[in-house]
Amino acid sequence: MKPVINSMTHRWCPGCKSTKKLNDFHKNHRDRLGVTSYCKVCSAIKMKRYVGKNKLKRREAKAKLILEFGNQCIDCKATNLKIDSFVFHHHTEKMNSTSYRLPSDIITTINRKLISDEKKKWILLCANCHSVRHGCGLTANEIMSN
Repeated sequence: MKPVINSMTHRWCPGCKSTKKLNDFHKNHRDRLGVTSYCKVCSAIKMKRYVGKNKLKRREAKAKLILEFGNQCIDCKATNLKIDSFVFHHHTEKMNSTSYRLPSDIITTINRKLISDEKKKWILLCANCHSVRHGCGLTANEIMSN
């Protein structure tokens, strides 16, 4: 049975069956209290469990997307790499949390419209080319000589 709590400062977590402060929960603007129902610790446990259960399904979905994107890095033209060597890079200039979702989140979604809208924002890169795009643009020797 849930204990009586001050709902303005605390929330009951059904995962660990305890009352916690609201800042122990992730934000959720759709909820009346503005936070998720499970605390951050329980959310992490649930996500780890979900990812573990759905690993094969997620790999198959990523492999399908890689093939759909031509199985080739757009920068260096490398092909047939291991699927973990490919990265879906957002090529849009400005991104904020409401304008895009991570490819790993989209891979297992069943919302076809969301997938097609998001795919327009991605390009397929190998991990090396992705790090070049996001890196500082200097070699180790150049960094050490400064």
